[in-house]
Amino acid sequence: MKCPHCHNDEVPAEAKFCPFCGHKIEDSKPNPGPTPRLIVTTSLAGAAIRPFYWFFDKINLIAGVNELPLSLNPDLAKGFKFCRHPENVVSVDMQYFEPNGLLSFNSMFAGCCNMTEVNLSGLKTVESVSCYEMFKTCYNLKTLDLSPINTSRVTSFHWMFCGCGSLGKLDVSGFDTSACMSFNSMFDHCSKLENIDVSSWNTENVEVLSSMFSHCSSLRSLDLSNFRTPKCTAAVSMFNGCDWLEHIDMSGIDFSKCQTLGDMFAGCTQLKEVRLYGCNNRTVDLVAQSLATYCPSAKIIR
Repeated sequence: MKCPHCHNDEVPAEAKFCPFCGHKIEDSKPNPGPTPRLIVTTSLAGAAIRPFYWFFDKINLIAGVNELPLSLNPDLAKGFKFCRHPENVVSVDMQYFEPNGLLSFNSMFAGCCNMTEVNLSGLKTVESVSCYEMFKTCYNLKTLDLSPINTSRVTSFHWMFCGCGSLGKLDVSGFDTSACMSFNSMFDHCSKLENIDVSSWNTENVEVLSSMFSHCSSLRSLDLSNFRTPKCTAAVSMFNGCDWLEHIDMSGIDFSKCQTLGDMFAGCTQLKEVRLYGCNNRTVDLVAQSLATYCPSAKIIR
């Protein structure tokens, strides 16, 4: 041990006085260790939790050490307290968060623009009814494991990943979208995504596709050939700003209830072809009108 007075480094570790200069050696301050990550670890299993606002700046817990029993924190039954500075959240670990029942994931991490990682494993026992704005403007989020999320009852994915400009990969192939009515702006400004696999999605109940892939500027192709949209009434700006998109397969899609597709293809300067096998004449006409305005050289294949 080193004496803080004479700086002799041969002082015995158990010494209370320096044997060389005689000064008292104060107890050194304990090392606080690394700053704990923001961790949501609760003992809420079985509780009827219906939080409409999810915020984490007041919850700074260490896994396995701190718990928030519902009996001592009744406010948790109403949801977490309002977060005034979501930009301060850098990581969230929800592996010990185990509520049961139906929850809304609305705006759960919205505004956490500096969050780089999140563990959603504690949500595996939860059924959500909405994913509205769940990760909106999480600009610095680079990876995301969505496998714990049960989406079978989700009716809206509106703006779910809007603004997640650092995500290079995103596996949504396992989503159950059979109850969904809106994909509005779901991937808007996910500018680094090179592939989005939605080949297994059920879209029979979808009414809104507007801006779904807007400004996904790294996409080269999209396969939407499994989309069946008999209830769709809005699809404007669906591919707006996809300036590297070359091929789209929308065979079987139905836009016949839409008034217009508006600027569906605005900014799609590299678009070469749109496949519309099996589409009705109304759908083909609407697509052709939008292509004529923004991508006159793109071909319709039917």
